[in-house]
Amino acid sequence: MSTADEILVLAEKFSLYFTIVIFVTGTIGNLLNFGVLTTSKRFRSNQCAFYLIIESIVDTCQLSIIFIIYILPFIYGFSPGNIFIVWCKLKNILPQVFRLLSTSMVCFAAFDQFLCTNPQCSMRRISSIQLARRLTLTAICIWTIHGIPYAIFYQIIPSNGCIITNTNLIHYYSYFYYPILHGLFPILTSCLFSLLAYRNVRHLVRRQVAVVRRRLDRQLTAMVFLRVIFFVLLLTPYTIYRIYSLNVLVSITDLGPYAVDQLIYSIMASLINLNYSTETKDEQNFSDDDLICPITQEIFRDPVRAADGFVYERDAISRWILQKGTSPLTRKPLRIDELRPDEKIRHLARRRRRSTVSYDARNDTVSLPPLRLVPRATNQISPIPVRPCQTVPRVPRVECSKKRMVKLLFLLFSICTIVGPIVGMVLGMLSLYYYRGKVQFIIT
Repeated sequence: MSTADEILVLAEKFSLYFTIVIFVTGTIGNLLNFGVLTTSKRFRSNQCAFYLIIESIVDTCQLSIIFIIYILPFIYGFSPGNIFIVWCKLKNILPQVFRLLSTSMVCFAAFDQFLCTNPQCSMRRISSIQLARRLTLTAICIWTIHGIPYAIFYQIIPSNGCIITNTNLIHYYSYFYYPILHGLFPILTSCLFSLLAYRNVRHLVRRQVAVVRRRLDRQLTAMVFLRVIFFVLLLTPYTIYRIYSLNVLVSITDLGPYAVDQLIYSIMASLINLNYSTETKDEQNFSDDDLICPITQEIFRDPVRAADGFVYERDAISRWILQKGTSPLTRKPLRIDELRPDEKIRHLARRRRRSTVSYDARNDTVSLPPLRLVPRATNQISPIPVRPCQTVPRVPRVECSKKRMVKLLFLLFSICTIVGPIVGMVLGMLSLYYYRGKVQFIIT
């Protein structure tokens, strides 16, 4: 077996095994996302959670299609796409539509978090569940229409297999689809709005925002920000490779460069497929706001979880239920016998009270943190230097945040600008090393 044949076998096995692993883990992760976001009362009516739910559904469909595409040649011993015209068209239409839908949901989620955390009330009013549904329906229609040329111009050529037969469509994918529509535009859009949302969340403490709403915005922004990081890291290499492969043509008859190209494609395709298996975790990192009762605005002493999913102080929520009979946050009916103690928050609140000043309304007492005495000889005490008072101008934090955001965007753009040509030159040198004779273009 020659070196080219060994590389082809390695690329085929790598694609098959890695696809199986991604399909299993990704499907489990997406189902967990779907279950958490649909069953939790905090996310059930939230528009950002709606985008993440649609993305989980689309990613599950995408992983299923990719798994079928890779497993069929292994079962039958040949590629059905090179024989059956219907499968030739479907295996190229469906992954593209699902890929663009998943990309759109990431961008929509980042944009929605920017609107929800915006300090201007007019901007926050734009974000709604109706807008989320309209944008999702519009994206489904647009990307379905966008995939129609695939159904028209993908044909089976006996010598080359299932390829695009229209030169103008190849130019469209070479100069617009992969560089801009599937590359630079979603990367910059998701990065920009996620950074702006992160900046807005840092200033939520200054605004008069409810503790529960502040906690929800913080969790959703962290989830979206983490999703955008994985999205950018996994999409950038594949976009660079596709731009390279559409401009450096490799023939299937030249086994050397074709084997190297297939191995590189297998690695890059595995990275982009990994993008559909990332699990957006809803980590319960309790902050100071999570340990404060929304009714008394004091640190918990006897926390209980009500039927609406929120935690309250037992005495406060009992009096509230006896007086009004509904939840103070969701206005749904509550019952005292449905209150359940939350030991985890009780433990965290007790530890927090030991390190800060707290007030006990039941006993009308104030608890102080313990003093830490450090033994020190009297002869080692040095006089405290007295410095003249100086007026230091206060710099607004907003300006610092804007400068930091500009620096991050400039750094990201610089990395993409530097890494892109380097990867392209490396791939080009690998192709030129094995290049022999005239080459023909094949889209796999």
